[in-house]
Amino acid sequence: MSDAVFEQLRTKFGLERHQVMFTFSHNHCGPRLGDDLVDYYPVEAEQVKLVDEYTALMVGKAVTVVGESLAKLAPASLRIGEGKTTFAVNRRNNREADVPAMLAKGTPLAGPVDHTVPVMTVTRPEGSLVAILFGYACHPTTLNFTTWCGDYPGFAQLELEQDHRWATAMFVNTCGGDQNPLPRRSVELCRATDTCWRSRLRRA
Repeated sequence: MSDAVFEQLRTKFGLERHQVMFTFSHNHCGPRLGDDLVDYYPVEAEQVKLVDEYTALMVGKAVTVVGESLAKLAPASLRIGEGKTTFAVNRRNNREADVPAMLAKGTPLAGPVDHTVPVMTVTRPEGSLVAILFGYACHPTTLNFTTWCGDYPGFAQLELEQDHRWATAMFVNTCGGDQNPLPRRSVELCRATDTCWRSRLRRA
């Protein structure tokens, strides 16, 4: 999918591949794009057609938003900071079933983690906040049902945009391939996670 976007950005706007960062977040409650995961989730022809249609829609939307952004370039200040949150647990070094008891006993969890929440803000010259970009090194896999949902990053984005009405909140997955959010498996835990994030992002 991204190859199709990069080609259109090159032909329409003269942007080369090295000038573009295309980022997305992994989750278990979103649609498949392109031919990704075909070896994991084989589907019938009707579903393949829907995936193709949705992929083409997303390619078009991605190219359109880049064009709109280029047309609206304006002076802005970038600021960076960082917060911290600790729900990411190394899934290769800790059995999920054991983690609640370990936490209750105060037993240290094993394995490397990165609990940093990097934050970048974009502010207009008059001081209004335009955008918030934040990240975390953890799979967005709090949920596992088959209803579309942005998982913890999606809820965090919604909460940040409620706090900062005219700003757009964006999430980038940092290096968390071996990290899962624990505890997990409920929307309530996603929302509890967001409360934690909001307090830390405000301080970042």
